[in-house]
Amino acid sequence: MIERRYFLLASILLSACASGLSSPAGSIASVGNGSFALAPGETRSIEIGGFYREFRVCNNTDSSGTLEATVSSQPPIQLAPGVCWREYGDSLTVRNVSSSAVTGRTSS
Repeated sequence: MIERRYFLLASILLSACASGLSSPAGSIASVGNGSFALAPGETRSIEIGGFYREFRVCNNTDSSGTLEATVSSQPPIQLAPGVCWREYGDSLTVRNVSSSAVTGRTSS
């Protein structure tokens, strides 16, 4: 009985993580942990669904433009180069709103 419960828990966690690895708009490495580069106007999203966690998004200091980040249904926030932001939610969308390339990183 105990082994079955652990197996069920592991299966649920694995499927939750796998569903957040990518979305039609793009992907961000390791469910919100990693670096990304966005071309002008490009958008990338992940959805982890079912539970909230803290996301941290940074626009790298060497970026040439502004990064817009949205966590869940919170209002989007624009990040200048070198600025980071933290918010709790179950999805993350980053969008390059500038006319030049943007690089950034995420963690949770």
